[in-house]
Amino acid sequence: MLGALKEVMEEDFSFLLETFLVESEKQFCQARQAWQAQDYDVLRRAAHSLKGSCGNIGAEILQATCADLEYKAKDSAPVVIPDLLACAETQLADLQAAVKTYL
Repeated sequence: MLGALKEVMEEDFSFLLETFLVESEKQFCQARQAWQAQDYDVLRRAAHSLKGSCGNIGAEILQATCADLEYKAKDSAPVVIPDLLACAETQLADLQAAVKTYL
């Protein structure tokens, strides 16, 4: 997906990726902090924002994980949230590494 996006965006591609790297890290940190504070509303919003960022670059797997996290935070379903956060953290690290190869 990133290769196709690079062709379409041309010179704006690097800016998109750099923005994704900064914002995705910030959004994930907000989600983790919200979980620690048991603030489900902030967790839901952070997951929603990260889901959107992933959609912008075609990261469908992490986007789906964030959608699950957003849904579970909305329902205040604490049993599965730690697993979803751990999964999202691993997926985000892998995605960030892949994105960096395009910069």
